[in-house]
Amino acid sequence: MEASLFGKPRNTPFRFENAWLTHLYFLINIEKWWKEELHLQGTKMFLLHYRLKHIKGRCKEWNKKEFGNVFKAKGEVEKKLKEINQVLITEGYIDERKEMVESLQ
Repeated sequence: MEASLFGKPRNTPFRFENAWLTHLYFLINIEKWWKEELHLQGTKMFLLHYRLKHIKGRCKEWNKKEFGNVFKAKGEVEKKLKEINQVLITEGYIDERKEMVESLQ
């Protein structure tokens, strides 16, 4: 485990993930979150700003629940692939694999 001296920044930029659009319920959730009553008063610009901020928070929560930590999952898959490649090299199958890959190109 790697320790960081600075920790995670509190104010990381919001990133919209294209993978969200492939999820069956994403747009339904956006519509539901948009319609949620926020009990605020103010100018239309303030209300729009606050509603977008609200949806941003809901998207972040939803992303963690639905997709989890994709970077951790990616690391685990890469680690497993390295282990498989090592077994292939050890057992002599790597040359066969290289020939198959080259034949596909």
